[in-house]
Amino acid sequence: MIPLLLQLNAQDALANLQSLLLQMLVYGAIPLLMAFAVLVRYSRTYFLEKQKGFAFKFAGEQLWLFYSIARYMSAILVVLVGSILFWPGLYLNMPVSVPFQPLGFDLFVLAFAIMLVTGINEDGRFHNTIRRLMLAGTSIYLLGTLVLLVCPQQVPFAQGPLYNSFSDAWMQLTNATTSQLNERLAIYSIYMNLAVFLACVSLVSYFEVAKGKDGKGG
Repeated sequence: MIPLLLQLNAQDALANLQSLLLQMLVYGAIPLLMAFAVLVRYSRTYFLEKQKGFAFKFAGEQLWLFYSIARYMSAILVVLVGSILFWPGLYLNMPVSVPFQPLGFDLFVLAFAIMLVTGINEDGRFHNTIRRLMLAGTSIYLLGTLVLLVCPQQVPFAQGPLYNSFSDAWMQLTNATTSQLNERLAIYSIYMNLAVFLACVSLVSYFEVAKGKDGKGG
């Protein structure tokens, strides 16, 4: 009996640890990495001005190299950590704000695909498109995380009919966009993830094939 109880306790502890890790990734790590990637993306003008201010060209080139690495690595980290949103079991094991969190991540994946296609020397048009997609994805993800998941559980309910009616509408919207309470919307969000992922893979593959043909033709 005692070994069986120890085994059950170990399983419960492992399940709780796994749930805590998933919550830390979905509610904490992913939005923070997104915000950092957007901040790096929007600091391009600052680094360009700093690069021109160096007396030695080598130092300016090293600063720009550091910025380029940070710009790509921050986006790669978001895609790698956020790939957990492609796991269907996540939406049943813990509350996920659908379709806000998956949609925000999908917009980030699309921006990353454009980054891969354009390369490091992206022109102004692609640069603006990428940073707008990243900003939109981060904003939508934070909206779902903070407004529809974290705040309804942390903000205490005040007294008064006006606040009560507002809180009731808020909770109804939260329940309607929670994956565990709205499985149909969760399934649609999973399909949306797969569709965007396949579209991004097709986009990158198409441009890589086109580059290969141009290289052979040249």
